[in-house]
Amino acid sequence: MRPMLATAGDVHAGVPEGPEWVHEVKWDGIRALTEVRAGRVRMTSRNENDVTAAWPDVADHPPLGGRDLLVDGEVIVLAADGRPDFRVLQERMHVRK
Repeated sequence: MRPMLATAGDVHAGVPEGPEWVHEVKWDGIRALTEVRAGRVRMTSRNENDVTAAWPDVADHPPLGGRDLLVDGEVIVLAADGRPDFRVLQERMHVRK
């Protein structure tokens, strides 16, 4: 399975409105599929590269008590003021130890 990616739309059409639409914040992170199966975590990038080693705090502590799941989400780092900090994330994402 591959992560769901944003698609281009008509910028002149405006933002869709109505109860059938949901909008999410642009977090400025790294897109990843995180799969937990039999208590083991595997994280893959949008290019299907295994990035599990870069995020040991997730891999060593499976979400939801290790219950089998698949999450298509964004890995982010929050600065002290609560806003996403992509610079810190970039430093972290290439660490393998």
